[in-house]
Amino acid sequence: LLHELFNNATTQTDCQQCGPGQFSNSSGASFCMNCSAGSATPAFGTNTSTCNQCNAGYVATQPGTSQCLECDAGQYSNASTGHTECVICPPGFYSAAPAA
Repeated sequence: LLHELFNNATTQTDCQQCGPGQFSNSSGASFCMNCSAGSATPAFGTNTSTCNQCNAGYVATQPGTSQCLECDAGQYSNASTGHTECVICPPGFYSAAPAA
């Protein structure tokens, strides 16, 4: 449980859970770290540095994101884009549905 909480000794009298989009993976942490862009976690108290990578068709454009957002129709996202941006389909290709 200690791994799931962070301790801000200057203002808190007990350990607090890291918020969505954040994690702490060590005992005695004084702050939470953000999930990197392209990944997210909706949970409180995440105790691993491995936030969930966004699935194909979804992105997390900023660090510290709690959920991945779907790309619009006509756009895509995959591992080659790092799941950090939706890219417009090039000429000769299409995506009829969101989250491609």
